[in-house]
Amino acid sequence: VCCSGHGKNGSLSVLQQSIRPDLITEVELPSCRGIWTVYYKSSRAHTTEDNEYHAYLIISLEGRTMVLETGDDLGEVTETVDYYVQGATIAAGNLFGRRRVIQVYTTGARVLDGSFMTQELNFTAHSSESSSSSSEPLGVASASIADPYVLLKMVDGTIQLLVGDHSTCALSISVPSIFTSLSEKISACTLYRDRGPEPWLRKTRSDAWLSSGIAEPVDGGGSSSQEQSDIYCIICYESGKLEIFEVPSFRCVFSVESFLSGEALLVDAKGRQDDTKVSLKKEAADSIRVVELAMHRWSGQFSRPFLFGLLNDGTFLCYHAYCYEGLESNVKDNSFSPAGSVDLASASDSRLKNLRFRRISVDITLREDISSLARPRITIFNNVGGYEGLFLSGTRPVWVMVCRQRFRVHPQLCDGPIEAFTVLHNVNCCHGLIYVTSQGFLKICQLPEAYNYDNYWPVQKVKFV
Repeated sequence: VCCSGHGKNGSLSVLQQSIRPDLITEVELPSCRGIWTVYYKSSRAHTTEDNEYHAYLIISLEGRTMVLETGDDLGEVTETVDYYVQGATIAAGNLFGRRRVIQVYTTGARVLDGSFMTQELNFTAHSSESSSSSSEPLGVASASIADPYVLLKMVDGTIQLLVGDHSTCALSISVPSIFTSLSEKISACTLYRDRGPEPWLRKTRSDAWLSSGIAEPVDGGGSSSQEQSDIYCIICYESGKLEIFEVPSFRCVFSVESFLSGEALLVDAKGRQDDTKVSLKKEAADSIRVVELAMHRWSGQFSRPFLFGLLNDGTFLCYHAYCYEGLESNVKDNSFSPAGSVDLASASDSRLKNLRFRRISVDITLREDISSLARPRITIFNNVGGYEGLFLSGTRPVWVMVCRQRFRVHPQLCDGPIEAFTVLHNVNCCHGLIYVTSQGFLKICQLPEAYNYDNYWPVQKVKFV
């Protein structure tokens, strides 16, 4: 507690070293593996996207899944819905402009219209070279959802893509051909939606000066920003190499040879792959791997994407993208045919040559070894008590809040290790949160409104009367 300010701005300031959420209610819930909240739009609802209430809370336990309605009260509806409840859930989210819910479990996925299932998918090994038992179910290790796509990382290190059709609200399974004969295992992968109407990554193309809309929208339906969004797939291999692909074409547009070494600057490695092989072998020998990836661009007129990587030794890598506008970016290739029209073949061959990532120093040390098959630790949120950022669960849970395009890192130590985290917005909990502690308690909370988190420590100012 301190006195701060001068004159009419003078106040008593109460500073906290960590965040202590205001508890609304708690229930005992042992053996919880993950929690998700999802929306449900039966039609084109009149509520705005920011103010829409969540419809269901999905709780994954050790050997089953619970489903609760998030109306006026949290009521269990596990027995009356078509969700997969006989086993654990890997991931859940919304598709097709929140008109459908996607639930991914170990051996399959279900698409639901509210509480009714409209499609069920079963995953099998697609590679005929794998073994004679290639028709056996292939387990899902993790999933990433970016409407209308779902990226699946399988337990054998391969990936599969679920492609959604907005007209039918149905999914089809696709195995990108670039990965069918891949000898190198994938350690982590994620999808990134570059939101319209002006997707940021398009600015970093070498053909960005050809502003004629060469990159077509990848999905129809939904809001106008969704129609003009681009989807990318970020993949990190066990060797430490990171690649960014366009979806659904899976054309590589950016690559870095050794992402896990934590270099200060990430630059597209095309044509510069000769000086990193020694360090790659050293990293591989150390058995350091990227176990989780995330990429997101939060709100704001001048916001830029952030790239996050979690290593199996507990290291948390954070990068901020920017557009490099050097001399070579102003040099225009001969992308015009003799007739003067744009040569689409050469234009479509463009990479994100002007994309750079600068490493951001964040004071986060998880101090734990993380298995590559562990549950996801990174949860991105867009509105919890008016703040946006990410939550990192584990033995030392921490909030990373994005305030004016810089990070404010606040630990949450009051409940010990946190197993799972998600956001909740309903009648009784306005832009709040739910988390499950390692002691087996599910807590519904809100951020204390009296505190300002855009500081090194959360601070509450008490005005003198």
